[in-house]
Amino acid sequence: MPKKSDPKNIIAIVPQPTSPEPAQVRAELHQQILNAAPLIVSKNIEKAQEGSYLHAKFLFEFAGLQAVLPDHAADEEESLAEILLRELESGAPHPAPAPA
Repeated sequence: MPKKSDPKNIIAIVPQPTSPEPAQVRAELHQQILNAAPLIVSKNIEKAQEGSYLHAKFLFEFAGLQAVLPDHAADEEESLAEILLRELESGAPHPAPAPA
């Protein structure tokens, strides 16, 4: 007569899940983000309209509408840094410009 198996002596063999390929993970994440994008942008717009600077900044940058800084090279007025550097290099102070 065969012996009954004692449940304490049974070793369970559980197959190990295989790791997904990184390219597959990226593709799935990309699709999830694309699907969520309209809602994400809509919520960012709501927050920006409520006055959130960071949300507004993100939206402007995302849309390619960053502020363009003026070109200081075209300015004819000497900067404070240039004046101080000139004074340090020459060793003698220059007279102040006459008031206009």
